[in-house]
Amino acid sequence: MLVLFIMSLVGLFVWSLYSQIPVRQLRSFHTKFSSESLISLKLDLDSGMHIIWFFDLKTSPKSPVFIYKSPNRRQSYVIVANSTMVLIIDGSAGTLISKITTPNSIVMYPGISIYEMNSASRDAILLYVATAYRISCYNVSGAQIWSTDISLWSFRIGVVNIDSVCPKVIVYPYFGGNIYVLDGLNGSLMEIIRVGRDFGYAVFGDINDDGVVDIIAGERDKYLDAIDGKTFGVLWKINTYYSLMFPHVLYYEKNSPRVLVASYLWYEIKILNGTDGVVVKTLSLPKSARISTPPVVADINADGVFDVVVGSRDYKVYAISTDGTFLWSSDTYGIPTNIITGDMNNDCYLDVIAVDDYGYIYIFDGKNGSLLGTYYVGSSLSVCPAVGDIDGDGLNELVVSTDMGIYMPLIYLRVVIGLIGVPFKAQLWAMGMFYS
Repeated sequence: MLVLFIMSLVGLFVWSLYSQIPVRQLRSFHTKFSSESLISLKLDLDSGMHIIWFFDLKTSPKSPVFIYKSPNRRQSYVIVANSTMVLIIDGSAGTLISKITTPNSIVMYPGISIYEMNSASRDAILLYVATAYRISCYNVSGAQIWSTDISLWSFRIGVVNIDSVCPKVIVYPYFGGNIYVLDGLNGSLMEIIRVGRDFGYAVFGDINDDGVVDIIAGERDKYLDAIDGKTFGVLWKINTYYSLMFPHVLYYEKNSPRVLVASYLWYEIKILNGTDGVVVKTLSLPKSARISTPPVVADINADGVFDVVVGSRDYKVYAISTDGTFLWSSDTYGIPTNIITGDMNNDCYLDVIAVDDYGYIYIFDGKNGSLLGTYYVGSSLSVCPAVGDIDGDGLNELVVSTDMGIYMPLIYLRVVIGLIGVPFKAQLWAMGMFYS
């Protein structure tokens, strides 16, 4: 009797936590995966999100999820890396096509960078992998093209065709100074840019209207460096007064470059003029907001003005226009970790897809923030998912990567509660997946 009494108290406690969750979220499918998994899901507004396939990654992911569409056939590739391998997966079937075993461990997220060549062949992309003290280049079949040592343990890379001649690998250290430019076709060192140190992220685009791609690198101690892609000289350097832990975003407003900067655990977002680094606007979220995700810039309400979407540690997703108009906020159960946009319900408008640290996936209507669907996978979701048509049916799918599959009794109770209102056969299927 004592055991039953304690179980009843636990049940009431858990139900009190979940009584705040929207009814539609309670009726969504919940599945607990037993290991780190790559999961492909499709949204149906009548039946909710359902799984197309899942793939066991064996260890935690070290890169975002990438979707690449083959130029000469309908096949799509899903590409993701764990600590020691890059996996290339058939998008329609979820089966392994090829894998690349890296010489060293991938240290820094995102770990890999993908460059699309101007080719109609199957090997139209190059995969660049950053591991401790080494950068390697592979084709999509897994064959190594080149590999070169580098005197950096912790660094990130970006690949861009700066001068329309060949791809360049931009290497910027997480700890240490200078930026290195390598030839993307053979790995040889082309340039050392002696500016800045301890970089967070870099983005690439033409900000001085000379037809050449420039580099905008963020130092983690608040400085933003704009580097001319033609001369590799410094165009401007400004103090943002933000800790630049998130990627900044380069976009164009009426052909004028804009650099958007958000700071971790802050509620303000700055928009800089890309030509000189001067702040042109500051966007303010509610003061209770504490930004927890990299910002996403897209026109989610189709009004012709770019919008910004971020997740926050106050368990919300916020959308605000770049003209300063607050659009909407929507609740999440966990703290959002990544946000992307894509048309998930085939209405030709962008939806907002968010994942959180508790294992929930949310799809919000971009126009008003209303909840279109949720899915619970029982594991934190820290890497960026991807949206694309991976099975050739003309509709977008969502591919997410789970972090781990730790069993907890509280998670089990949440799965049971989440199955309320789901047909009996679906309950058996979901619970079977939970125990797999």
